[in-house]
Amino acid sequence: MRLRRAGRAARGPLNADVRPHMTRALAVFGLPIMLALGLMACAEDEAPTVVGGPQHVVTCSESLPEFTLGPQSQPTKAQEADLCSCIWARLGNWERRTAQMLVEGKQSEVPDLHMRAFPARLGAAVEECGGMSL
Repeated sequence: MRLRRAGRAARGPLNADVRPHMTRALAVFGLPIMLALGLMACAEDEAPTVVGGPQHVVTCSESLPEFTLGPQSQPTKAQEADLCSCIWARLGNWERRTAQMLVEGKQSEVPDLHMRAFPARLGAAVEECGGMSL
């Protein structure tokens, strides 16, 4: 009487069992994923496109980096000052430190996580303070 070994050896090589399923999965999902990754890689190198002409640049007296408003924005100096103070009031401690470091040109000292999160936080503060409607 001969005993069969348990596991893969009894069924044959693993590739024989998995290969048809992997081939089918790659055919269905592989091309779209590769295409998406290729498009994402190309998009990172492209320069941002400005739509609608020059944008209004806001320079604050608070330690905030310069930012832009829409091309149709024409706020007065008083509206800009109110917007800047509102944004500064809405930022938390790490956001204020990040803003100050950016203004001082110390980008290399800003933690990577803060550097990635700051633009979204600043944009949210601009929206909350009504900067999109100026």
